[in-house]
Amino acid sequence: MGRRKYRPDPLREIEHLTVDKYAVIQQAVRLGFAGSLDARWLDVQRARLRLAKAHLDAAEKLNAAGTKGKIDEIKRGVISRAYYAMFCAARAAVSYHLKQDVDGHEEVQKRLRQCVPLAGEARDRVIASLHVHRVCRNNADYSPFYPGLLGRDARVAITAAKATIRICELWLPPAAEGGEP
Repeated sequence: MGRRKYRPDPLREIEHLTVDKYAVIQQAVRLGFAGSLDARWLDVQRARLRLAKAHLDAAEKLNAAGTKGKIDEIKRGVISRAYYAMFCAARAAVSYHLKQDVDGHEEVQKRLRQCVPLAGEARDRVIASLHVHRVCRNNADYSPFYPGLLGRDARVAITAAKATIRICELWLPPAAEGGEP
């Protein structure tokens, strides 16, 4: 018996939909040619939220691996993973509401500002966290001279990632029946 053939997740096929492609598929659904695109689109965004939680988990494990009282370079990874947790969660929420994939660090922030269903103080908090922690992540990933206190910034990034994920989860409806959890 040979190895099982690799089959990519079927959601991968719709992960990068543009608004135009989404509209064409939605029309096919309305005409009865396909199942619920909305449910599958929600499944994609829920998968992105799971990825955000995996990044947060990695950040927390890296943070715990550091030596207490010693600021070491492992904190750079904490900041990076925490930022990507925020980015993936925000991308999920804005992509879901705009019915198209939104990618790119600046694009997610820009489109989040334009996303009327998400307007309010929580949205502003997510945008601010993305902005501040992207700057920290860039410094942590690319500069040998981190300009702040790595340990403090790592702790703040984890706290911000938890809050961002919590907010973005609230912006998505409950999982679709028969879809991903």
